[in-house]
Amino acid sequence: MSISKFFSFLLVAFLVVTSSSFAGGKNFSLNNNVGKSQIKFDSEAPVETINGIVNSVNGSFNMDMSNFEATTGTITLNIADMKTGVEKRDEHMRGADWLNADKNPQIKYQITKLSGLKTTSEGGKFTTKGTVEGNFMLNGVSKYLKGTVNINYIQENAETKKRASGDIVNIQAKIDVPLADFGIKGKSGVLGNKVANVVKISAVLFANSN
Repeated sequence: MSISKFFSFLLVAFLVVTSSSFAGGKNFSLNNNVGKSQIKFDSEAPVETINGIVNSVNGSFNMDMSNFEATTGTITLNIADMKTGVEKRDEHMRGADWLNADKNPQIKYQITKLSGLKTTSEGGKFTTKGTVEGNFMLNGVSKYLKGTVNINYIQENAETKKRASGDIVNIQAKIDVPLADFGIKGKSGVLGNKVANVVKISAVLFANSN
């Protein structure tokens, strides 16, 4: 075999191995060993500002670093875990006039795809920014909502193994939720005055592949 043919063979072999190692999505689950996942919700109304947090978040998704646009998954939180720092207010928030937790105890976001992405890579780390799209489920109503997303994807290495096995990801996302679209009216005169018509959701999520 000539030298030129030998190097051509090596190049083809390299491309085959590289493409096969990147092809196909991996299943991920939120994992606090990777990092503490949290969701914050903020209501900025003329009379009052309310800031809340959820420290218990569940979620899984499928992600392919060679095709981030095809990402799918579900993020779930229990309304009972939503805290604003005032117990009486939390009790009202869970009531039938608001989040209706007795009838619909969970809020879910089903990710259907990512779009408009700009991706960079360096040394086994991929960063992509763009739009997340999916079905937001609240109060027994499902609406298609879009938000912003920033993903840091790191392939498994000696350092990541200290936290968890597999590839790891950090996801930062923001979505605006118009309460009226989900049939939430609240007490008379409260929505739009003490509680914002649109609640801003921000999530910081950590997961590893399994």
